[in-house]
Amino acid sequence: MNASRIDAELKVLLDALSVAQERGQAGEANRLLAKARALAPNHEAVMNAMAIAALRAGNPVAARELLEKAVAKRPHLQPLWMNLAAATRLLGDLSAEAAALERAIALEPRDYIARLQQGELMLKVGREAEALDAFQQALGLAPPAGQVPATTAERLDRAVSLLRVRAERMAGHLEAALAPVRAEQDGQALARFDQGVAALLGAGRIYPSQATFFQLPELPAVPYLPRDGFPWLAALEAQTAALTGEALDLLAHHGEAFVPYVNLGSRPMNEAWAALNGSASWSYFPLIWHGRPVAGNLERAPVVREILASLPLFDVAGNAPNVCYTVIRPRTAIPPHFGATNARVRLDLPLAAGEGARARVGARIRPLVRGEALVFDDTIEHELVNDSTDALVLFSADVWNPHLSELERRLTGELFTASAAFMGVGSVFEGRL
Repeated sequence: MNASRIDAELKVLLDALSVAQERGQAGEANRLLAKARALAPNHEAVMNAMAIAALRAGNPVAARELLEKAVAKRPHLQPLWMNLAAATRLLGDLSAEAAALERAIALEPRDYIARLQQGELMLKVGREAEALDAFQQALGLAPPAGQVPATTAERLDRAVSLLRVRAERMAGHLEAALAPVRAEQDGQALARFDQGVAALLGAGRIYPSQATFFQLPELPAVPYLPRDGFPWLAALEAQTAALTGEALDLLAHHGEAFVPYVNLGSRPMNEAWAALNGSASWSYFPLIWHGRPVAGNLERAPVVREILASLPLFDVAGNAPNVCYTVIRPRTAIPPHFGATNARVRLDLPLAAGEGARARVGARIRPLVRGEALVFDDTIEHELVNDSTDALVLFSADVWNPHLSELERRLTGELFTASAAFMGVGSVFEGRL
C-alpha cells in the first residue's frame, strides 16, 4: 500500500477513534487504535494516538516514550509537543515540560493553552513575573468564556485572580512613585496618560481606530478632537436656540419625515441592533444624505441652510456628507459600533438633552449637554445612551478630519467616487453607519 493511501486510511481510522473516545466508547476506541497500529505502527499520528491512550490510562512513561519518537520524526507538528508537555508534566520533569512548551509556542504563538500551561509551570518553579506575563498573553488569546471547556475556564479564572492581585499591588506602587510628579501637573490634562496606566494594569483598554471601509494610517486616533482644531464651533453653538426651534418645529409638523436610522431589512444582526431595526427609537430627519440634498427637507430648514457654508463638510460628490437632525427616544441605547472612515469626523450638537444622556468614544464618557458640541472620531468604538426621560435631539454632520492635507482630501473624494462606481452603488456609505 502506498504512503498516500495509508495516510488516507489512517485519517479515517483516527477520526473515528477521536469520536469514540469523546463518546466514552472504550472498546471501540481500542479496536480502532489496534487497527491503526497494525497499519502503520511508526507513523507519527499513530504514535500520538497511542500516547493519548496511554495518558488516559494513567501511563505517562509510555506516552512520553512514544511522543519523543514522534517529535524526532516530525518536529514541526505542534500538537506532538503539547502532548509531550502534558506527559512530562505528569512525570514531574519540569525542565522537559518547559522545553516542550517552548517548542509548542514557537510553532504556534497564538495557542492560549500552551501559554496558560507555561504560566502554570513558571508559577510552580517560583518565576512569578514570567508566569503572570504568560497568563496575560493566554487571556489575550483565549476565546470568550462560554467557548472553552469548563476545566480550562477554571484555569483561566485562576490566572485572572492572580493578575488582579498583581495589578492591585502594582497600582499602589505606581501611585506612590508618580505622586510627586502628579503634584506638579498644574491643571494639565492627564486623561491620555491615565488611560495608558489603566490599560497597563488591566483596568482599562486602548480603543484603536477601526474604519469599516477606508482607513487612513498614521492619523491620530483621538476620541474627542480638541476644540482648537475647529474655530467655527463657537459660532455654531451660538445658533443652538435657532436650531432647536427648527428641529422641534419639524418634529411637530413633519414628524413622518423622521425615519428610522437603522433600516437593515432582514440582514443577520445581534439582539441590540435588531431592537432598533426599523424603530423610531432612533430616527433622523435627513437634510443632506450621501452628499445629496434631500428634496423637500432642506427647504424646510432655513437655519441649517444658512449654517452649512460655515462648516468644513466632508464633501464627496454622491457619497457624503450626511447632515441631519437626530432624535433618540428616552431609555434608548445605540450599541457600540464603528464608522466607515477616519477621513471624516462626526459633529454632534445637542439641542435637547436630559440628565443621563451621554456619549462614549473609546474609554472616554462625556455627558451630552445642550449647546455643547462634540467632534469625535467615529471609527473608534462608540455608543450613545439616552437614559433620561426626555428625547435627545442632535444636529449632526460629517466634517473633514482636520489632519488631512488638501491633496489627501481631493484624493479621498476621488477614491470614494471611483469605489462607488466600481461597486455599482450610489454611495459607499449605503448600509454603513
